[in-house]
Amino acid sequence: GKMEAARAGLDAAARQYNPDLSATANYNAYGSAQTTRISANNWSWGVSMSMPLYDGKNISSQVEQAGASYESTKAALEDEILKADLEVKSDYYIIVENTEKIFVAKSGLKQARENFDLAKGRYEVGIATPIEYTDARKLFSESQATFYQALFDLQNAIDSLMLSIGRLEL
Repeated sequence: GKMEAARAGLDAAARQYNPDLSATANYNAYGSAQTTRISANNWSWGVSMSMPLYDGKNISSQVEQAGASYESTKAALEDEILKADLEVKSDYYIIVENTEKIFVAKSGLKQARENFDLAKGRYEVGIATPIEYTDARKLFSESQATFYQALFDLQNAIDSLMLSIGRLEL
């Protein structure tokens, strides 16, 4: 991806310091169109090498620029990795926290249910006041809502983790 492209740019810039070697070879045959005989032939070959001696620091500035681009790309990639790591850890801890909230809410729901059942029984036999019964019913309803909210929050946290690790798409 981006790292390979940045590395290739740096390598290409650095290769400009290397000597440029080239080779050529030619063969020419001369003859007449009226005869099929070749009257002369000519062979030539050559090797040349060029190397930059002075370029006004053009190559070194290109290498420096490519190196800076590579380092910038590398730093951006490392930053993305750190962000992803932090996001996954954060999602994990939110899952743990919401799991604990479910246990607390379930315990509260159980107590509210028992309290409601007692208040209802006492109300039905005339021992409890309507306010006591209504308060117990309200507390039970609120405990149910708290429990279901905890379940919902846990599912959201799980979905967030799945999204963070690439197992869920929106």
